[in-house]
Amino acid sequence: MDELDKILNNWNTTSIEKGDKCYELAKEPQLLSPIRQRCLENAVYLYEESKDESRLSNLAHCYFLLVRLYGVQTEEYYRRSIEYHIKGSKSKKYQFEDFFKFYTVDENSIDSVLRTIRLTKPSTFNDPTDCPISQEGLAHDIFPDKSVFDGLRIGCFGHVEGRYRAWEDSKKWAYYGNMHKGICIRYRFFNNILEDNFADKFVFKKVEYKEDFDFYRGIVADGFLRKTKAYDEENEWRMVWYDRDYKHNPLYWSKDQNIYLPIGREYISQIFVGCRCPETIVKTIIDFAKGREPKIQVLKIIPEKDNVFKLTHMKI
Repeated sequence: MDELDKILNNWNTTSIEKGDKCYELAKEPQLLSPIRQRCLENAVYLYEESKDESRLSNLAHCYFLLVRLYGVQTEEYYRRSIEYHIKGSKSKKYQFEDFFKFYTVDENSIDSVLRTIRLTKPSTFNDPTDCPISQEGLAHDIFPDKSVFDGLRIGCFGHVEGRYRAWEDSKKWAYYGNMHKGICIRYRFFNNILEDNFADKFVFKKVEYKEDFDFYRGIVADGFLRKTKAYDEENEWRMVWYDRDYKHNPLYWSKDQNIYLPIGREYISQIFVGCRCPETIVKTIIDFAKGREPKIQVLKIIPEKDNVFKLTHMKI
């Protein structure tokens, strides 16, 4: 009797314990390929049977490996891998943190920027090394079936940490703030606003920065929550959202294929306007900020009087 049969025939262990042992056995490097496939298939069955939410990330990894290594149930298993990884990676740490985001704005977009969070398709990112598994037309495409990503959207945020104030960083205004003509919003998602809208369809976590791309931890972890170390100074957090029926979701806007999460003004603590931001935009922001409670602080970013190499802020 081989090791897998011993695991499955042990009547003194629960389904979840058997699933764990099958999953761990499947990761043994010396294991023969057919036995590894049997281990993964049995782990999937046992984890699904147990319905234990603490093993959802393991279940996601099993689905992923069955497709990646053996081509089993290709599209459906990839979709399940994404869904279970998101459900199994839930964390509410983001509710205790502050975040910021720079925006390019005009009179047509400012209202949406102030009242919603936009989640975009990762295939539209301007760097092909960012979320490379979703990018089209790469010379060495490691994930040719892009249809499984149709319902996946991402929101990117900077993390407010320590003494560093991103809104006083001239380079960020030049790159992300439309050459100082845009704005920067400071957020605090301090309660269940995301859970209320997205239920189990999202994960919001800190990005990991690595020298090399490794595609064997799973689609979400490696494909969308990792970036090259060239970006590690960004200290980025990401919301990864997935809904295979996204076109029927009321938050989906078909015209630009983005998801728009409505937020209340209570989730915005400060709005910084660039020194070249048009006055019409500034006025719209001031009117929004001084409306009903809670009040929102609006500050203008300007060069320091005695050292124009540095930025400071002034109340408006």
